Amino acid sequence: MKILQMYSWRSWLSGLVISSALVLSGCADDGSDGAVGPAGPAAPTSIVKSAVPEKAFSTITSAIVTTNGEVSIEFTVKDADGNGYVGLQSGEFRVIAAQLNPGDAGGDSTYWHRVAYERFRGRTSDVFGTFTDNGDGSYRYTSQTNLKNVTGYNADATHRVGVQLDGDLRPSNATFDFVPSGKLASVERKIVSESACNNCHGQLRIHGGRIATNFCVLCHNPDLNPSDFDPQKPLASAEPSADFKVMVHKIHRGAGLPSVDAGGTYEIGGHDYSEVVLPQDIRNCGICHQESNTATPQASNWRTQPTMEACASCHDNLDFTLPANDVSGNGHPAGPQSDNSGCVDCHGDGAADATEGFHSAVMARKEALRDSFVVQPIAVRVDQVNGDIEVDVSMTLEGATVTALHDGNPANETSAGGKLGKYKYGEENGALAVNWEKASGAGFELNHVEIGLNDCRPNGADFTCASTATGPGLFTGVSDADTLTVTTVDSLLCFNEKDGNVMDCNQAPSDSVRIATIEVTPVVHSYMGDGSDAAAGYDKIGADINACENCHGDKHYHHGATALLQCKTCHNATRSSSSRTIGDLKRHVHRLHSTLDKDALDSPDDDFDDHFPNNIDNCSACHSEGQFDLPLQKNRRPSVARNGVGTTEVYVSPTAVVCGSCHIRTRLGYIDVNYAGYINPASDTDSRTAGIQSPDPIDDAQLGVINHMILNGAVFGGSDAAAATGKEACSVCHAIGRASAVDAVHTLISVSGGSDQ
Repeated sequence: MKILQMYSWRSWLSGLVISSALVLSGCADDGSDGAVGPAGPAAPTSIVKSAVPEKAFSTITSAIVTTNGEVSIEFTVKDADGNGYVGLQSGEFRVIAAQLNPGDAGGDSTYWHRVAYERFRGRTSDVFGTFTDNGDGSYRYTSQTNLKNVTGYNADATHRVGVQLDGDLRPSNATFDFVPSGKLASVERKIVSESACNNCHGQLRIHGGRIATNFCVLCHNPDLNPSDFDPQKPLASAEPSADFKVMVHKIHRGAGLPSVDAGGTYEIGGHDYSEVVLPQDIRNCGICHQESNTATPQASNWRTQPTMEACASCHDNLDFTLPANDVSGNGHPAGPQSDNSGCVDCHGDGAADATEGFHSAVMARKEALRDSFVVQPIAVRVDQVNGDIEVDVSMTLEGATVTALHDGNPANETSAGGKLGKYKYGEENGALAVNWEKASGAGFELNHVEIGLNDCRPNGADFTCASTATGPGLFTGVSDADTLTVTTVDSLLCFNEKDGNVMDCNQAPSDSVRIATIEVTPVVHSYMGDGSDAAAGYDKIGADINACENCHGDKHYHHGATALLQCKTCHNATRSSSSRTIGDLKRHVHRLHSTLDKDALDSPDDDFDDHFPNNIDNCSACHSEGQFDLPLQKNRRPSVARNGVGTTEVYVSPTAVVCGSCHIRTRLGYIDVNYAGYINPASDTDSRTAGIQSPDPIDDAQLGVINHMILNGAVFGGSDAAAATGKEACSVCHAIGRASAVDAVHTLISVSGGSDQ
């Protein structure tokens, strides 16, 4: 069986590496400070400089090209309350101007051409213009550069001027588009907004102070040579392109680039992006190119104006000079192309090989199929004496009733069974996940209870799924007042990416067939212990799935899950894990996303890469308001952990589980206060996590964190759940509104100071 697996579990983990290191040297300061040059004009003595605000916001209110060819702009700087910032100095901002090239008959897309770059840092290489502080937070700057002397200057072309605040005032960028002649702009270029980037990155911030995509492209365009940043010099063939559309595509594809897959690397600006994996399908172009955003009227360019440069940024093995049948396999399927003039004929909207058809259209087909396979719980029966349950379900595939998945031998599948994907970590053809919660509402009582759909026996037109197929007695202790939750996991469906039709998973690939799998929408049903419908379902989820979708836009998670409740049926406080010692979701996800993120640990070790595209301490990236206060709002139970000595299980108090996910490098289950250094020498050393979650001796900094937790009631190595319950006093200092509140000591990013312009 040959199935295109879009992402494996390990790839998904690697996907957390997404472009955390977008730190390029594109238009950054390009060397150490040289000799001090002439000072800029001093502010009038009557102006009293404002106190530096926590956040500064710049706005360009007008721009013209004077009769002498200088760019003259008016701009304001204000704080978060709208008060003007007075006393801006020459070293606290820089100005960039660019002219928009409208493309040509050869099919080239529009692009920015930088015509002026004036910095004010007191160096001999800096260019100064005329700067006026109006004393009320408004300013005027007139460039020294004469645009009329710049080769190719066109007064009727669209121009963009950008201002970047520097020093203590950054990050803040402002841009302003205008036509020097005063005519209406006939061409503009606004393709990707920072708001789209910030869905994943929180606040995209490059080179210290660049946060707006409209500002980035003033430098990162086809003229930029990464070796010397000279906008007038052709791109050196030995250097990778720093053109925005090329660079950003390649960074985000990273490990999936054909050149990297063939053993190469992708490096630019001194950084290696060869391990970056987007945490969703790379073909989901709409996640960045948001055509519904009025701030990006050219967002559709990716599909309406394809070019060799854009396409080869992801498909970087293509050589447009080679014939289609070249032995290297890297020839362009339609033969050699000398320019972009023919691209739209084959790949434009409505064309036979339209770009959209191979990218976003595939995503739309996947989304349309999520409800094609439905496992609907009908009834549940609990044997409260023996601890066994039976769940009756109906199954439908594309609206038709499924009466059998196999002929009695799971290896001999029916037509319906043959269309269900086989998740490599789960049950063949999917499973029911069943769990229960006591009337006290503490949380799920079991972990990893799955009844394979292949084990469900036909019952007329429906199926009866019994827990005895997994193991008898798992539900001992269920009472009439308790709640049972039934949902599906591991449920995948095979489909043809070419046309969006459900197909047999073993269908041979061809020019018209490309088999992949899609995670289906789960159906969740809650019952009381007596079998009646529950008035309310399980509500111990402490994160927001919609926030997850900001990065994981194609709903691809572990075990074919598309909802956090599916995850929680296994990853709850009762689950220990040999490789991570704790399998509780409140630890599991924090740990996976942080990968001991240096944003959280302030690690001086460069080997600890920041694998999360946002700041890991930005709780708002995943949690809604009220989900991250202390004491814990949802999952408040101590978590089971492995202590590394055989299979011995211990308990860790709940807040220590969450906070220790990022702030304690070693495995929490290995911490034992009965030993010097808090580590039992007999703890197992697992080479898979050596150096990241290893039980090596704890350094002084980590020891201080653990001691602080213990002194305030944290429990490590508890003998049972009761021993690790109700002792933590963390909320005294860290509850919202207290002296060291979680919202105060973490970076809760509210994106501003660089809105779409």
